[in-house]
Amino acid sequence: MPKSTRSLKEIIAGLTPFEQSIAKRELLRCHDNFDIIKCLPSDMVYLVFSLLDPPSIYECFKVSKFWRAHAKTNTVITHIVTASGRTSRLPSPLLSPAACLRFLYARTQRWTHNQPIISKSIPIFESVSDIVVSPTWMAASFGRHLRAWRIDTVRLAFSVRENSAKSLAICPSGEFIAYAGYLRKVAVFSLATSTELFAQQFVVDTVDQVDVFYNLLALRKRNGCVEVFDWKLDQRVCRIKNDVDPACDIKLCSKDWLLVVTRSWTVHVYCVSDGSLAHSVDSLRAVFDTPFPQHSRRLKTLCPDSSVIHVFLFDDTAYASFSLHTGRFWTDNFRSGKFPVQCKAESRVLDAHFAHMVAVSQTGIITHSANGHTNELSFPRPNSVFGEQPHSAHPALPIAAIDDDTAVLGFSN
Repeated sequence: MPKSTRSLKEIIAGLTPFEQSIAKRELLRCHDNFDIIKCLPSDMVYLVFSLLDPPSIYECFKVSKFWRAHAKTNTVITHIVTASGRTSRLPSPLLSPAACLRFLYARTQRWTHNQPIISKSIPIFESVSDIVVSPTWMAASFGRHLRAWRIDTVRLAFSVRENSAKSLAICPSGEFIAYAGYLRKVAVFSLATSTELFAQQFVVDTVDQVDVFYNLLALRKRNGCVEVFDWKLDQRVCRIKNDVDPACDIKLCSKDWLLVVTRSWTVHVYCVSDGSLAHSVDSLRAVFDTPFPQHSRRLKTLCPDSSVIHVFLFDDTAYASFSLHTGRFWTDNFRSGKFPVQCKAESRVLDAHFAHMVAVSQTGIITHSANGHTNELSFPRPNSVFGEQPHSAHPALPIAAIDDDTAVLGFSN
């Protein structure tokens, strides 16, 4: 439940003398069933309910008829749904706020109680090098295979033969998948037809990470340089390089903005058209104690529209999130914290996505944390993911990708 910006004592102190007399009278009349919500003005009641998350507001529906009548108002529900858009991908905007609230509540309950819509084990007899998940697709690279499955049916719908991938990325529209291989090849494939639309071989620089946004393809190279291509026109759009603080993670948020996270946990916003620096956020250095881990994807974004970008970053112990407004470049809703003790003790965080986190312990137990609840996830072979040397140079850790509705784990053989 989100913390209120005002304590209960401050709310009471803000009442007028007349409102305080009503509260005192109600308290003396029925001290056993005293309801302070009834004593508050209507606008303050709406404010209190608007600070809750979907599961908490559903609990308020059960308290009394008075609470239900005020908590189910369109003003409260709209505010809760809008606030949830900073931590979850909302359904179609054609749905009413009440329908969105039911959708968010059902999704939260599934995560909290570990009740997936579809739970299926896909046997793969080779080591998984990378996996990626989107609202409609999940893809994996293993051996000389690159395959993708539809989320709703877990049906294989895409398959090509390529060498093991260092990085995969799926376009927000679900049309394309970008691939960067260990043999320095970068390619873009159509998920619908399994055809190669773009390919380029890099002779000198090794590409460590790719990201795709419709016709734009962003590449992060081993030397920290970032390049953006228009793969449909087969031409480079911009090139970004910082020798002092090299890039460690990238994300194409739109056709205009590229987010780059550096070794020192500084978030830079670059203009895609010319590669110019538009904004920097360096307040994350106080949250994370260690430098940005190499070869890790620790940056997640949500872009409900072109005017705001919701950013989430994490390491093995802490996380931070904020909203970046691209109009005048200012940030708000900055939040940071530590992961639950049950998850971080003797554990490695595999992946996180705003309100959700998946970690694996040294004994191979995989746990999921969401909204203050922690439970174990049931995946095949959970007790053999580390082998005999869990902290060896190349531990057999599972590879995880987590989204709003889906958690995918790949285990190495």
